[in-house]
Formats: sequence, structure tokens, C-alpha cells
Amino acid sequence: MRLQEFADAEEQIKLWKLISDSVWHSIKLQAIEQGQKRKDLQKMQNMSVPRAKPSKKPSNVALRKPTKPP
Repeated sequence: MRLQEFADAEEQIKLWKLISDSVWHSIKLQAIEQGQKRKDLQKMQNMSVPRAKPSKKPSNVALRKPTKPP
């Protein structure tokens, strides 16, 4: 048994365009959301990482006393 077409070719093209545009719009929104989440995660990681403060003390090697030769 053959099904009848519910719409002519022009209506089918309009429907296809509507569906296609909707899909691409959704993909674009998902990409924007993922990009924002990635930026937020990087900000949080950068904020939570403790930074090593430069030491103003001279190193221990310079403070050692020279040893006497045997």
C-alpha cells in the first residue's frame, strides 16, 4: 500500500529548511554553552591553584661553611 503525500514539494522543502535551521541553531547554542563552561572551569582552576611565592632568603648552599681538606 502506498502512502499519499501530505504536502507538495515546496511545502516539503520549507519543512526541511525549518527542521535544518532548528538543528543548526541548537548545535550553535550547545557550542556556546560548552565554550562558556570551559572558560568558567579554567577561571576556577586558575583561582584555586596556589602560586609559589618567590623566596627572598638566599639558598642554603650559599650559607654552608667550607669544609677543611683532609
